[in-house]
Amino acid sequence: MEPMKYLYLLAADTARARAYLSILRSEGIRLDEALLVAVGDTPGRSRGGHPTPLFDNATPLRAALQLMDAPCISFQTADINSPAVCSTISELPPGIVIFAPGAGMIARKNLLEAGHKYLHVHPGRLPQYRGSTPMYYSIIEEKRLCATAIFLSASIDTGPVVGSMEFPFPDDLRSMDSVYDPYIRSVLLGRVLKAYLANQEIGALPQPTEGTTFHVIHPVLKHLALMLHR
Repeated sequence: MEPMKYLYLLAADTARARAYLSILRSEGIRLDEALLVAVGDTPGRSRGGHPTPLFDNATPLRAALQLMDAPCISFQTADINSPAVCSTISELPPGIVIFAPGAGMIARKNLLEAGHKYLHVHPGRLPQYRGSTPMYYSIIEEKRLCATAIFLSASIDTGPVVGSMEFPFPDDLRSMDSVYDPYIRSVLLGRVLKAYLANQEIGALPQPTEGTTFHVIHPVLKHLALMLHR
């Protein structure tokens, strides 16, 4: 891909976004702009999570950005596809946008056509495990835990692959969703961005059209996946 000089973050204050900022801070990677949705003093908004040795999950996202001296634009809406968000991001110079919105948020046409590449880390091996909670299905079927970095496209989890990694299972399987999922995504993100800064390009390979899309795993199957590795 053509080198892009700017690096942005589009995020809500979640464990994933806090893990991403932790890896950026530890690697000395600078953000040119952060766009935060659903932040501010509204009751019920996240103000940091439970501490973990894997990353800084306790510092709220806005405070973590201040520690990085990263400029920040805040939106009271949680909708990343809102006219305000799309208009603002389209006015930024073309760059790579680290994609870390709230759960269930999907980039729509207006956002994808705003002139940027959206870098997303998927908690599963692609194209074999598309969709929701794929890590549990791969645990059951393959006894493997992977993450894949892609550039977003119009279809879910089908964009060009820019990197992948396999990870060991965590010591505490109860931390899979709240801590380990954000952590493994951040590790791969750090690897991809370090390579990009070193080479001024990110190699992207198109995915095969075949693949399986999974839906949110049933609690019984999720329990079975966790029991397999106790």
